[in-house]
Amino acid sequence: MTLKRKTLGKWNQSITLRYLGIASSVLVVSQLLFGVLQINRRFSVQLTNLEQRAEDQAEFLSAVSPEAVLDWDFLTLERLMKQTNVDDNIVYSVVLDSEGKPLTRFINQNEPIVAEAMEFTASEGDLLALISAVAQNPVVREFRKPIVSGGQSLGEVRLGYSIANLQQELYHSTVTTLIASISISILLATVTIILFNRQVRYPLQELAELAQALANGELNRRAEITHNDEIGQLKAAFNRMAGQLQQTLEGLQQRIIEREQAEAQLQQTAIELARTRDEALAATRAKGDFLATMSHEIRTPMNGVIGMTGLLLDTQLTPQQQEFTETIRNCGDALLVIINDILDFSKIESGKLDLEEHPFGLRTCIEEALDLLAPKAAQKKLELAYLIKPGTPDRIVGDVTRLRQILVNLLGNAIKFTHEGEVTVEVNAKEFGNEALPMSAATFPNYEIQFAIKDTGIGIPADRLPLLFQSFTQVDSSTSRQYGGTGLGLAISKRLSEMMGGITWVESQVGVGSTFYFTIVAESIAELGDNISINQPQLAGRRVLIVDDNATNRQILTLQTQSWGMIPQAVESGEDALTRMTQEEDFELAILDMQMPGMDGLTLATAIHQKPKYQQLPLMMLTSLGGAEGLSGLAKAELAAFLNKPVKQSQLYETLVRVFSGQPHRIKRSRTQSLQLDATLAQRLPLRILVAEDNMVNQQLALQLLGRMGYRADIAANGLEVLEALQRQPYDVVFMDVHMPDMDGLTATQHICQTWETAARPRIIAMTANAMQGDREKCLRAGMDDYISKPIRVEELVRALHECLPREDEGTCRDAPRRVWETAACPEIVAMEGDSSQSIHVTQSVQVLNPSVPKQEEIQPAPTGQAALNLEILQAFRAAMGDAASDCLAQLIDIFLTGTPTLIQGMETAIAQSDAAGLEQSAHTLKSSSASLGAIPFSEYCENLERMGQEEQLTTASEVVSRLKREFERVKVVLIDIKCG
Repeated sequence: MTLKRKTLGKWNQSITLRYLGIASSVLVVSQLLFGVLQINRRFSVQLTNLEQRAEDQAEFLSAVSPEAVLDWDFLTLERLMKQTNVDDNIVYSVVLDSEGKPLTRFINQNEPIVAEAMEFTASEGDLLALISAVAQNPVVREFRKPIVSGGQSLGEVRLGYSIANLQQELYHSTVTTLIASISISILLATVTIILFNRQVRYPLQELAELAQALANGELNRRAEITHNDEIGQLKAAFNRMAGQLQQTLEGLQQRIIEREQAEAQLQQTAIELARTRDEALAATRAKGDFLATMSHEIRTPMNGVIGMTGLLLDTQLTPQQQEFTETIRNCGDALLVIINDILDFSKIESGKLDLEEHPFGLRTCIEEALDLLAPKAAQKKLELAYLIKPGTPDRIVGDVTRLRQILVNLLGNAIKFTHEGEVTVEVNAKEFGNEALPMSAATFPNYEIQFAIKDTGIGIPADRLPLLFQSFTQVDSSTSRQYGGTGLGLAISKRLSEMMGGITWVESQVGVGSTFYFTIVAESIAELGDNISINQPQLAGRRVLIVDDNATNRQILTLQTQSWGMIPQAVESGEDALTRMTQEEDFELAILDMQMPGMDGLTLATAIHQKPKYQQLPLMMLTSLGGAEGLSGLAKAELAAFLNKPVKQSQLYETLVRVFSGQPHRIKRSRTQSLQLDATLAQRLPLRILVAEDNMVNQQLALQLLGRMGYRADIAANGLEVLEALQRQPYDVVFMDVHMPDMDGLTATQHICQTWETAARPRIIAMTANAMQGDREKCLRAGMDDYISKPIRVEELVRALHECLPREDEGTCRDAPRRVWETAACPEIVAMEGDSSQSIHVTQSVQVLNPSVPKQEEIQPAPTGQAALNLEILQAFRAAMGDAASDCLAQLIDIFLTGTPTLIQGMETAIAQSDAAGLEQSAHTLKSSSASLGAIPFSEYCENLERMGQEEQLTTASEVVSRLKREFERVKVVLIDIKCG
C-alpha cells in the first residue's frame, strides 16, 4: 500500500511522468490496433480464399459426377476425387447416391481431427458416422452440392474443410505484431523523452526554481530566454510579472501596515458593537422575562388595591369620597385587563408562549367569538355576520384559544370604530400539499385558511397603515383618547398569526371601511357526521322568502339555505316581499329581519298574516333587539321562531328542521316561586368577606349574591392568594372552595389554623360541589367552621353569614350555639309568589354512597325531551337579584361561554395524555359553574367525568366528552338567547 502511494505521488507531482506515460500508452495502443487490423484483414482474405476453393471443388465434383454415377463407374469417380482433393485444408469429400449411400470418398487421415474421430468409427459401414463426427468439430466447415442429370437428382457431394491452419497462422502473426509494436513504442518513447526533456522539462524546472526564489524574496532573479517559442514567451511573461511584483511589493508593504492599523481599530469597534448588541439583547430578554413572570406580583398588589378600596367603601364616606373610591376600584378592574394584554405580549416577545395542538371546530370557534361581541354590536345597531366559503375544512388541528383571541381582537376593533353599517367575517381556504410543510407528517391535507374581518367604519389613512401592527402604537393620539386601548391588540394578533404559520395585513379606505386579513396554516381532520352539511329531505325543495335590507345577510342566508336543497328568494324590503308573494308561487316559510327601514319585521309579519293565502305561513324573525319590549312584540306576532343575530348555521338549520317538523320554537315565559334578598343585611351584620374560588362563574355568582345583600367581597383564585390576602388585612369570613389549583382549600385551611390563633383567624366556610358522604366531616376535620354545597343556595349562604359575627364580637360568634336556619324565621329572605320555602338552587343535592365510573352502556345522552337549561332556576335568580339581574346574568353567561371551550379542550388533552388528575380538575370546575347556570344535563356529564378522573378509569371518557360537547352546543344556544333577549 505504501509503494502504491509513493508511485501515485510521483505521478501527480511529475508532469514528465504523466506526459511520457500518456504518450507511450498512446503509441502502444496505436501500434497494437494497427497490427490487429492488419492481422484481421489478412485472416479474412485467407479464409475467403479457402472457402472459395472448397466450394469450387464441391461444384466441380457435382458437375462431372452424373455420368459416372449413372454408369456406376467407381473408378472414374475415385479418379475425379483424387484430382480434386489436392488442398491440405480438405478434410474429407464423399459422393452419395440418391439413397444417401456412399459411392466414393476421400478422407485426409493426416488431420488430427480425422484420426481422433476414426478411433470410434473404424469400419467402412461407419463412414457417414465418421463424417458426422468430424463435421461437429468447431474448426470444420462443410459444403453440400447436389448431383443432377436431366432434372433428376442422382445424389450429392459433401466436402469438408478445416480452418485450423489459418487459426494457427493468426496466432503466430499476433505474437509477432505485439513484439514489433512494443519495440517500436519503446524506441519512439525514448526519442520523445529526450526531446521533451530538452524542450519542455528543463525550461519548466528552471521557471519553477525562479518562482521558488521569488517566493523566498529574491525579486531580482530573471529567466534566460533562448528561443522565441511558447516556453520563451512564458519566460518573458514571468520576467514581467517578477518586475511588477517587485515594484508593487514595496507599496503593498506600506498598505499592509496601514490596513493592520485600520483592522485593529475596526476590531475594537466590532467588540464594542457586539458588547452593545449583547447588552441590548440581554436587556430585551430581561424585560420580556420580567414581564412574562410578573403576573403574580402584579395581581397581588392589584388585589390589595381592590380589597382595600372595598374596605374603604364599607366605611362612612361622603358622597364625593364614595365617588372617588368607586372610581379607584373601577380603574383597578380596568387595569387588570390592560395587564393581561401586556403579559400576553411579553410572553410572545420572550418566546414563552407555546401554542397547543388539538382538534376543534372552525365554525364553532368563529361563532363563539361572534357571541362574545354580539351584545356590543347590537348596542350600536350594527349587523354582525359570518360566511365560510365552500371548501373550507370544518375541523382542524391548532390552538382554538389563540385563534379565538385573534378574532375577538379584530372584531372588537371593527365594532369599536364602526358607527353604522356592518361587521362581517369571511373565511376561505386553499389546500397545501404535504410537501409544502416539510415538518408535517399529516395524514390529512394541510390548509392555508384566510380570515377577512370587514367593517364599514371610519377607515384608516394610507400613510398610517404601517403603524397599525407596531407595539403600543395607534393610528394617532386622538384615537387613544377617543376610543381607548393600549395599541397591543393588533400587535399580539399579528404575532399569533405568524406563530400559526400565517401573515397579517390590512386594506382600508377613509370613510368607507377597513378589511383586516390574517391567515393560519393548519391540518384538517376527518369531519364527524354533520347533518347540516348534506341535503335534508324535510328541507329539500322548500320555497323560502328571505327579507333583509342588508345585502350581506341576504347573501349568507341564500347560500346557507341553498346548501340544504331549499329554493330561496331574497328581497331587501317589506314592500318588495309583499309584491313577490303576490307574484310568485306559494312560499312555505319567510325569514324576516326585525329592523328594516320603512316597514320593520313586525309590521311585515302582521301584513303577511293578513293575507288569506298566508295566514298560516310560518314566519322566522331575525332580531338584534335585546330588551324586553322586543321580546313581547315578537311574542304577539305569532312567529314560528326567532333567532338572534349573528345567525349561526347550525342554529338556523335546527330551527328550520323544527319548524317544518311541526315543533315551533316560540318564546316561553314560566312563572316560578322565587326569593328576594335583603339589601340591608350588610348594614345590620357588617362582615369583611374573602371568596376563595378559582372558577370565574362561581366567583361572579358569589360576588353578585353577596353584593345584593350589601357586601363587598374580595377574590382569591387559590390557597396561596388566600394566605397572602390574610397577611395584608384581616377578614371576618372566608368562603373556601375545596378544589383549587396550586393550593387547595383543605391545605390552605390547615396553614391558617397553624398560623393564626383561634380568636384571630376568620371563620372559614367550605364550598364544594361534591355531595359525597363524609365531605362535610373532612372539611370540619381540616379546621373549617361551616360547610355549604355548590351550586350556591341562597338560604344556606344567608344561614352561614348569620352564624358569623364581626371580629369585635368574635367571642360571641364562636361561643354561640349553631342555629338551624329556617327560611320562615329569616327576615333577610322575602318569599315571592307563594311558598316561602322555595329557594334558589340549581340541582338537588344527591347522596352517593358508593360512586363508581359508569359503564359504556350506562352513559346515555341527554334525553331529547329534557331542556338544556332549567329556566325556572334562572328566573328565580332574576327575582332574587332584582333590577341588576339582567346585567349580572349576562356577565355570568359571558364568562361561562368564554371559559368552557378551554376547559373541554383541557379534558381532551388530559384524556389523550392519560392525565386522570387533570381530567378531574377540569370536570370539577365545569360541574359547579354549569350547575350554577341551570345546565343540569351538562353538569351531570361533568360529574361522570370527575368520577372517572378520581378512579383513573379513562376508557369511556372520550365518548362522554363527545356527548358533553354536543350538550354544550345546546346550552350555548339557549344561553345566548337568554342573554340577548
